[in-house]
Amino acid sequence: MNQGYPTAYRLAQAITSLQYGDFIVSAAGNVAPTPDGRDIWTLGSYKLAKECVLELIKLHDDRNPGNFNYEEFYDFLALTEETKYSDEELAILRKYINEDGWYKDLLILRADLIKIFTQIVSWRISDGSEDKFYSSNVVSDFSRQKYFGFLTLVRHFKDEGNLLNFHTLNHDLFLESLRHTEVFGGEMSDGFADDTEYYEDSYGYEKKLLKFTNEYPSNIRLFKLHGSFNIIPFHGDGHVTDYVKFPWRTDLTNIKKRDNQIDILDFTNYHSDFLSGTIFKKSRYAEPKYFGVMLGHLERNLSESDKLIIIGYGCLDSGINKIIDEKLKTGVPIYMVDPGPSTAVLDFAAQKGAKLIQKTPEEIVLEEFDEN
Repeated sequence: MNQGYPTAYRLAQAITSLQYGDFIVSAAGNVAPTPDGRDIWTLGSYKLAKECVLELIKLHDDRNPGNFNYEEFYDFLALTEETKYSDEELAILRKYINEDGWYKDLLILRADLIKIFTQIVSWRISDGSEDKFYSSNVVSDFSRQKYFGFLTLVRHFKDEGNLLNFHTLNHDLFLESLRHTEVFGGEMSDGFADDTEYYEDSYGYEKKLLKFTNEYPSNIRLFKLHGSFNIIPFHGDGHVTDYVKFPWRTDLTNIKKRDNQIDILDFTNYHSDFLSGTIFKKSRYAEPKYFGVMLGHLERNLSESDKLIIIGYGCLDSGINKIIDEKLKTGVPIYMVDPGPSTAVLDFAAQKGAKLIQKTPEEIVLEEFDEN
């Protein structure tokens, strides 16, 4: 249910096939595709970090062709101890470290490698039209038809007055776009609210941002467990003070927080903040401002649910699986929608006694979710 977003396999292909001229990393650290295959940035540290990350991606892909895993690669960048690198990895990294150069030690280089790779993932996770930010364009007749069964299901539960909690591991904004449909009617809440405290100031024009308040006034609620393409943390006094949500074409290096004396500018924001890595992301659930809150909602909502519907989840996140095992009450019916279930999905369904519905979100019908 992703409006043409790539599967994990297609995403891996898109990342491993990248060539040097496919994108630039600007002097501000921002990744952007190049329309003509030319990189105009020829100097600076980011040029070296770009070369380094592409070499490392190729090395890891060559080791196991066709099985590159971007989350495992993220863990490699973020968590590998210096003594655990292979000789081949060390040979690449050492090419870019020089006491008289841009990168004087591995710590600084790794920080930029992570920054660039995160933006590469964000860039390559887009729909068939390379869109990330949706408005009414997703609510076409085609979209209504492709998600007809899902929207019918939502309308049914909504009309019955049920509380619908959507927990997603995806970073994309497709679910948010569904608030433009007549089914949702703009009623989805995601914990962000209008606020005058945060804004982006470009060319003398102030663009108001939304602040995470953890308030959900509607009965259709969205929880982005791994963050999203349009969310960043705001840093003040050396730590994260809030999470804010920004609209399309926002200059993330120019976001400010209003203060009584002088507005505060956070210089650390280059790209959206979302969780990656099979191991690294688990540590971030301890963060109290957003990700820890999301995890708490998942645990609480599971413990209070009278029905669990899982759509398109590959069942490969051991942490999420464990939470479902521990928090969902015994006897709560589970439905799993997957037109082509993997072995992991089949095993999970069998273990939990779930009803497996091998259909697309277009094909599902209401009667299949009746436990009677």
